[in-house]
Amino acid sequence: PMALLRVSSNIMSLGGFALAIGVLVDASIVMVENAHRHLAGANPARGSAGRESAILAASRQVGRAIFFSLVIIVVSFLPVFLLTGEEGRLFHPLAFTKTFAIAAASILSITLVPILMGAWMRGRVRPEEENPVAMFFRRLYAPVLNRALRFPRTTLLINFLLVPAVVPLALSLGAPSSCRSFGRVRSCTCRRDFR
Repeated sequence: PMALLRVSSNIMSLGGFALAIGVLVDASIVMVENAHRHLAGANPARGSAGRESAILAASRQVGRAIFFSLVIIVVSFLPVFLLTGEEGRLFHPLAFTKTFAIAAASILSITLVPILMGAWMRGRVRPEEENPVAMFFRRLYAPVLNRALRFPRTTLLINFLLVPAVVPLALSLGAPSSCRSFGRVRSCTCRRDFR
């Protein structure tokens, strides 16, 4: 699709892949984790039929949510296509690559990933409670989560009090002080006085 739209392979189009890489993998991770949970609770006596039904149940449980969450991300990026002029020429390659990558991930996460799970997830699947690494992190995280849920107003108050801490950082950012045009290229420099 990129060649049909005459989007070249440049820094901005590759930046679209860089922005999308976490989202691309996330959908498959959610699908595999849910299948792992279902397989851990499946009856091993049923053999491959039990494994396939557990994977199918896991895919049905989260497939729609995964697909539509990725579609929402694609739709949220569509206003970038309304940019015109220099801004449009700059950001359209990024928007195209990110949109196409996430659209492909949304389709593959509900079609190819369940098939690969059926082919590759074999043998006994240990439940999370038997995994020492998962249990270590659960022991670290559970008290923090329980305290935050027990005192929601305090948690929100702490977060609201931390927001003003960002203001000095925002005020210390530089602003464009001069812009020059070199033919079709416009260059702006930032000047910041550090004391």
